[in-house]
Order: sequence, then C-alpha cells, then structure tokens
Amino acid sequence: MLLIEKTLITAFSLIVIFFIGCAVFLILAFGARKETVKIKNHKNDENIFLIHTSWSNHDRMAIGLDRKLRGGFGFLYPEKYNSDSADPILYKLSNDTLYICSQYKTFNPPVVNHFRTKIILIEHADSLIENSIYKKMGFKVFPGSVSHPFENNDISPK
Repeated sequence: MLLIEKTLITAFSLIVIFFIGCAVFLILAFGARKETVKIKNHKNDENIFLIHTSWSNHDRMAIGLDRKLRGGFGFLYPEKYNSDSADPILYKLSNDTLYICSQYKTFNPPVVNHFRTKIILIEHADSLIENSIYKKMGFKVFPGSVSHPFENNDISPK
C-alpha cells in the first residue's frame, strides 16, 4: 500500500506542476504588459504619462494624464491622445510643450482635452533618426523596450 500511495502522490504532484507550468506560460505569453513614462511639466504642475500596453501579439499606446490604459480594442479613452499603432516614438519636453515625433500618423487628439501642456505631434520624423540626431536634440525613445530600430537607424516599417 505504501508504494501505491507514493506513486499516487508523485503522479498528482507531476500533474499539479504541469498545470502550474502551463498557467505561467500562458500568463507570460498572452498576459498584458505595460510600460509607462512619467513626464513632469513643472511650469504647468502637470504629470503626463506615455503609456504602452501589449497583450498577445497586439500593442497600443496613449498619452494621458493618468496611467490607465487597458489592453484590448474595446476600451476607449476620450481624454487621451490615442494611437492606432505602437511604433516607437521620440519625445521631448521643452518649456511647457511636449514634442512627440513619429514616423507615421500615430496619435489622434483627445475628444475631451484637459491637458494644460501644449502637445505638438510631428509626423515623418525620419531625419531625426538618421545618424541619431534625436539624441543630440534631447529626444528620448518610447517605449524603451523597443528602441532598437532607432539605435540601429532601421527606420523601415515593421
């Protein structure tokens, strides 16, 4: 009887370990991941957040006054600059203006605008990427986890 109990306990333990491993894999592979950057505008006493969230093989980005941004396409944020893509952008706060540079039309202005900071969206910023000119001008890359196209000067579409 002792051998049967040990075999059952071992089998049960292996099954539990298998299911825990599957759950961890699914969470890591398909769970939402978020990256945010907080930009403090001291002139206007305002915090602005660049937000990137990804789930499965989908991404989205937004610029908002809070960190709230959920994965999935059904969530609308009329108070944020919303993006239809998650291609890396360049950003820089200068005086009381936030400059957002992208390769394509990335962000749509908010329907309900509570921003006190002026935000200027610059499209087709390829000339800033070549030879890393953006670094000399004080721009940073967002999201930082995907900055490799800028670092390698690879500005071709994904």
